[in-house]
Amino acid sequence: MNTIIILSVLLALSVAINVVLVLYLRSLLAQLFFISENLGDLNEMTLNFIDHLSGVYELETYYGDDTLQHLLEHAVDYSEQLTMFSDVFSLTAAEEELIEDEIDGTEEASASTPTP
Repeated sequence: MNTIIILSVLLALSVAINVVLVLYLRSLLAQLFFISENLGDLNEMTLNFIDHLSGVYELETYYGDDTLQHLLEHAVDYSEQLTMFSDVFSLTAAEEELIEDEIDGTEEASASTPTP
């Protein structure tokens, strides 16, 4: 009889610990996806900034300006450092592509459906 009580208590304790660990893991994954999305957005903004800065640097009035040249070099170095985290922000990039593909597929299906 004591064995059944002890096993029941251990089972309940194990289930409670597993539930807590699953909730904790879910919280960690939510934080990881949040960071992944933000790093992806930061990378995209950095690349847009480099493109814009390159365009400004190539204008006749600013061509050869040392300050802009150093700023452009610094932005490129920053972008290279940011690409080291590409494995983190690529976590949500694949998910976003799947969602976009599904949206495109449903739009194409609705466009190809004849209306009476």
